[in-house]
Amino acid sequence: MNDASLAAGLLRGFIVFCCIFMSSSAWAAECPTGSYTQRTVTGGIGCVIQPSRTDPAIQDAGSSSKGYGYHVVGIPGDPTRIQGVYVHLMGSGARPYDQATGGYSVGQILEDALARNFLFIALAYANPETIGQLCGGDSACYGLARQEVIYGNAVSPEVSVNTANSILNRMDALVDFLEENFEPASALPAAFAGTAVDWSQVRVGGGSQGGGHAGYIGRDFLTERVCFMASPEDTVTEKDAFDDPGVIVPAAWLSEGAWKTPTASLKGIVHEDEDGYEKITTNFAALGMVPSTSETQPNNDWVKITIPVENPHTAPTTDEALSYARDWACFSDGDAAPPPQPLPVVTSFSPTSGTVGTRVTLRGSSLEGTTAVKFGGVSSTPTSVSSRSVRVVVPTGAASGPITVVTPGGNASSAKHFQVLP
Repeated sequence: MNDASLAAGLLRGFIVFCCIFMSSSAWAAECPTGSYTQRTVTGGIGCVIQPSRTDPAIQDAGSSSKGYGYHVVGIPGDPTRIQGVYVHLMGSGARPYDQATGGYSVGQILEDALARNFLFIALAYANPETIGQLCGGDSACYGLARQEVIYGNAVSPEVSVNTANSILNRMDALVDFLEENFEPASALPAAFAGTAVDWSQVRVGGGSQGGGHAGYIGRDFLTERVCFMASPEDTVTEKDAFDDPGVIVPAAWLSEGAWKTPTASLKGIVHEDEDGYEKITTNFAALGMVPSTSETQPNNDWVKITIPVENPHTAPTTDEALSYARDWACFSDGDAAPPPQPLPVVTSFSPTSGTVGTRVTLRGSSLEGTTAVKFGGVSSTPTSVSSRSVRVVVPTGAASGPITVVTPGGNASSAKHFQVLP
């Protein structure tokens, strides 16, 4: 090969390299033009979008310090691999992004969605009041209040939401904003291709009050999935006499009329220590939802969580240890088991010795879902669990030796020994 041929070959190789590099980097996730701020998260980016920027008639906050806030849109690292769209509705008083403090409130479920290559939308909406407290024992009130929040119809004396600030208008305005400002526009899900959102290609879910709104949308629209997390609690207690403890029955909107979204597309997560457990499971039963036969490998329509958590009401939405349950309920196809959990690893623990009753903190990785910790073969139920740490009390009968954790992904023992003191 002469020098000229060699030079030409090198030039062609350089051009091919540049084209590959440019094409791959061109699709790296970037927030839409006009976004308020951008944040890098595991699996992609989180884009903060000011609602009034999408429609000047929309308010960014109400008269109180609770609720509303800015939208958060999660985009997978490679937006051309978007598999679908998930819309998340926060509980009462919560903000996806708090413009006053700069704080995010959707970190874990955002990362769960991005792990499945979903476009994630945490919609900021008018939610300062808790509908359960507003409605009390009035069965019809629940449905009317949710209808006004979702549609903007003036039908409820308990809330005040106009059409511009309704969930549906906020959603439509945000989609219009994305279509105008997101690149590559071709990567946007098919649900956004028409003049209105195609809810049949959208998964919608939420925690607490937001889960109730998600259900109301699923009742009125055919959706791809409704994901209930610690919701819905809309019930009343019917009594035959003053001293009768009564029977819990679903609110009218849950039990009257046919749902557009079929039962097979309804999934739920609830913790057994949830204050509203009986209300929520009563509603699940009324909707024809069947409980799972396994907590760690959920099936059927809803799963009861029993592992220790700090807050049973918020854990189904926010607890890192329950990512597997959210993946099954919100992001998988609903029939297949969730991705297998990696084997746990115990890297350290403290203190390194102690008597029975001593609180021990273990650290490591893939510790989510830990159901037991063994000291010399004697099990103790953990008091706190996350993917990186487990807290537990040394049980009666414990013996010195390695500490072993038991998780859905398998068991793991510490390299060092814990010394049980007399």
